[in-house]
Formats: sequence, structure tokens, C-alpha cells
Amino acid sequence: MLSKTFFIDWEKPMEVIPMSVDNQKPLRYTERQPNTATTNPTVIWRTYLVANEWNELQNYRKTSIAIQMIAMFACLEWLELKNWAAITPGFSAEHSTPPYVQSRLSRFAIVSVLYMVIGLLQWIVHVLIIERLIVDPFHNIIDLCSIANISVLSLTHPLYGFYIHGRSVHGRADTDMVHMNQYLQNER
Repeated sequence: MLSKTFFIDWEKPMEVIPMSVDNQKPLRYTERQPNTATTNPTVIWRTYLVANEWNELQNYRKTSIAIQMIAMFACLEWLELKNWAAITPGFSAEHSTPPYVQSRLSRFAIVSVLYMVIGLLQWIVHVLIIERLIVDPFHNIIDLCSIANISVLSLTHPLYGFYIHGRSVHGRADTDMVHMNQYLQNER
């Protein structure tokens, strides 16, 4: 699916206030010379981090083709469900000799139903157990966007798209871990 994705960085440039001669406290506003405050530009690394996680999320699947094929092979060969396609009087799945006739349509129906059942079981296990109890990558990227102060706008169609509002309630994401931890503790 082709989409246009935009990352909106809500971080404002940080203004550096000149310090006094002894570097103990900032100069008062009346002591400053005009236009001595400088601004540090925001860094791009937070946007790169969110873009990388967004890119990894594009490959996220709820079913695994490898598990699907191994389970199909196990069911058809080891559980001998392939013998259900045999045309014999009475419903018997035990055929030790190959002179029985198999219907291609019956074999296709058995393989198709088995493929869908295994896929549905994988999806149910993934949604009900793994995403609820272990890890949910969709909520993780929402939390990451909020902490990084970056929003994501993904336009999947000309007039349709998705938006993750990642603007932080704290207003700053370019800060040290002490302040970041303090921000997260204030959210509780």
C-alpha cells in the first residue's frame, strides 16, 4: 500500500540565556544586552527514531507464513488429513494402499479449510494473548510519539489517512533523563 507519511516535530527551539560572569545564575532581563540570547535548533534524532519504528511497524503481521506452512505440513502428513480427500464408501481416513481414488476438488477444499483454520487460530492467539499480555506494537508507537513530541500523519489515499497525535503534554522532549523521568512521574 503506497502512502505518504509526514512526521510533525512539535519541539520548539530552546533559547539559551546568557549567564553572569561567575556562571552561577542567569542574568536578569534588565542586565542582558539586546539580542544576546541564542536558540539551539532541535535535533532530528527523535524524528529518525519515530520514523524507524514506523518503518518496522509496516512489516508487522498477525500471522506467520512459516508457522502456517509447518502446521499445514504437520496436519496433512502426520495427522494424515490428506486422506480425507479419498473417495471411498463409508468415511474412513485410514488408507494403507494407494489404489484409492482422490478427488482434486476434495483435496483443494480440505487444504483451503485447513489453511484458513490455522490462520484464524494464529490470529486469535496473537490478538487475544500476545498483544494483550506481552507486547502491542501499535500502543508502543503511540507512547513513543507522545514521549518524542512527534505526530505522524499517514495519507493512505488522496482524501483519507491516519493521524497519531504525539504532542507531549510537557512541551519538551529534548531534555535530560532526570527531567524526562520527572515528566513521566507527573503523568501518574
